[in-house]
Amino acid sequence: MLKRIWKSGVVLLLGVMISLSTAASALAQTPLMPFSIGGDNPASENARTPFQVRFKGFINSHPDPDSLALVSLGIAKFSETYQFEVIEVKAVNHPEYIVNSRQILQQAGKYNVDYNVIGPSALLSKIAQAQPGTPLQIVAMFQQRRRKLTLLSVEQVTIVREDDPTKALVRESDPTQETPAETTSAQATPDKEETPAKEKQASKSRSFSTLFGLLD
Repeated sequence: MLKRIWKSGVVLLLGVMISLSTAASALAQTPLMPFSIGGDNPASENARTPFQVRFKGFINSHPDPDSLALVSLGIAKFSETYQFEVIEVKAVNHPEYIVNSRQILQQAGKYNVDYNVIGPSALLSKIAQAQPGTPLQIVAMFQQRRRKLTLLSVEQVTIVREDDPTKALVRESDPTQETPAETTSAQATPDKEETPAKEKQASKSRSFSTLFGLLD
């Protein structure tokens, strides 16, 4: 009897050991995810952990249809909402395979206010007081779950559209380029200056010819 119980225990123990070994092997072969699914994954719209993002675009502009997105920035402190044409957005400290621009903008258009903006008054004022069409770079900590942007910096930057008409204006007003009219005038001026000298020389020649004729 005891011998039979002992054999059953040994078989059970061996079964448990084999099961644990198989589970450990499977776990070792499973690649580790950089973030757990859910609240800690920055790509999830339910993420609670803020991460740093950088927006570039135009405030209160006439949006280009080819722009990345047109979002609304709500500043509760001023009870105002501002349109922001997004030209570029990226996660500063995460590569694109973890969180990309589409995932940062995934909740845009679902609510009356796409992003709730908070931060120091000086930074909030830079957004509120910017003239329509001003190009801005906004760096903030972004929490997906609350769609909250906590401002770190707001700077005016240079963003040139491919079809920006100011490019043509710069070329037209370039002082280093000489117009054909100016060139013609510049080339014609020496001729006017040389004409009196030639007439004077011809007059001297006629005078000498007359004098020699009298002497003869």
